[in-house]
Amino acid sequence: MSDDGTTVACPVEGCAFRDTASLVAAHVNGSEAPGHDWHALRFGGPRDFLQQARRGWLDDEAEGDEDEANRDVADSADAERSVTDDEPDRSTETEREGTGTAGGGAAEPGSVPVGQVRCPADGCHYTGELASVKAHVSGTRDAAHDAERLRERGIYPTEDDVKGGVGSGDSTDSGDGAGTTTDSAGTTTDSAETTTDRADADASASTDTTTERETTTTDDTTTATTTATTSPATTSASEESPESEVAAGTADSTKPTDATRITGDTTVAELLDLLDAAESRDLPVDTSAVETALVLCDLLSDLAEDPDTRTLVDAYTLASDLSSEAGDARTDLRDELLARTDTDGELAGEVGRVRRVTRTRRSLKDDDEVLARLREAGVDETSVLRPDSKRVRETLDAADLPESLAFDVSESNYVQKSDSDADAKQTRLAALRRRSEE
Repeated sequence: MSDDGTTVACPVEGCAFRDTASLVAAHVNGSEAPGHDWHALRFGGPRDFLQQARRGWLDDEAEGDEDEANRDVADSADAERSVTDDEPDRSTETEREGTGTAGGGAAEPGSVPVGQVRCPADGCHYTGELASVKAHVSGTRDAAHDAERLRERGIYPTEDDVKGGVGSGDSTDSGDGAGTTTDSAGTTTDSAETTTDRADADASASTDTTTERETTTTDDTTTATTTATTSPATTSASEESPESEVAAGTADSTKPTDATRITGDTTVAELLDLLDAAESRDLPVDTSAVETALVLCDLLSDLAEDPDTRTLVDAYTLASDLSSEAGDARTDLRDELLARTDTDGELAGEVGRVRRVTRTRRSLKDDDEVLARLREAGVDETSVLRPDSKRVRETLDAADLPESLAFDVSESNYVQKSDSDADAKQTRLAALRRRSEE
């Protein structure tokens, strides 16, 4: 199930851990208990686990009846065994040189590879990149991994610990904390902890941590998630520019650089090229919203002051599709960020910040049980009784009584999208490509 308040069980047989899907993924990443290894599970990694959770494939009622789609995903998992919790589902990347884990895991005591950090909890040898270790601390439920206690002791991992490696007696400082990885083509690329495949190569987001936990209580609503604000973020320049990477022959050809950034002078053709480049990469987010946005912009650019009905219908349909697709993209990105945001933590980007918020979900127990427990506690049960709208409607229908007897009824009109032609959208996108090439 998705992170909408519904919990799922840890996929490791015999493990009793249960929480929202993102925290279960962090738990598997961080636990050193037997079986907590994505290689040994039927998932291709944390991203595959989160996707199946959102689709409802992990629901307890469905676990005994896995459909063909589940088996297809499990069969394809062998191609994705190099997945890490920090950069999930990157099939072209191998494990970091000099370590036994791609994104985090138990390392030999005393050895911490350059560019990584060890969990500061007493007796724990989990080692990985900073975001991976933070997710491990957040997902491990014991006193030794209490984030607040680690902060009070001054040993909670930070970026300052990465270069030399926390707890390392023999690690050396490489200057920027970066290791190297080799892709399937044999090209060496920079794999510094602060660089991601979607970030500009000349900047990395700084991570700020809040000290006050925000808890919002709602009834029958959502659970732990990340929310975004649009305050400016602090960025730090990396030591190597994209141009120097290209000159050295070490730059990832699909990674955005200054030369491909979107500016006010970016042409439609350049936007389409950027879209093609994004779609050719294994990104953790669907790019459908970008296609729809381009088609909608093209339509709006020719919109008359008094548009005909057909054009208005097309514009509304595209806007509705864009809203839905952007919501899906937001969910994908939220799941990725949740695994990288520790308790009470806040992450900064170039255009905004996100912070981890914990919400409490309340679900009322069975009516008879609630009333019985209130009676046992000496509470007058009539003080909590109120008409149930569903039961009232059923009673009115059964007695053939008008709903106005118990309800204040009002009506309002609105427009609702009843169909969306994906083929027509692709036709318009193809026409936009042709015009941009002329």
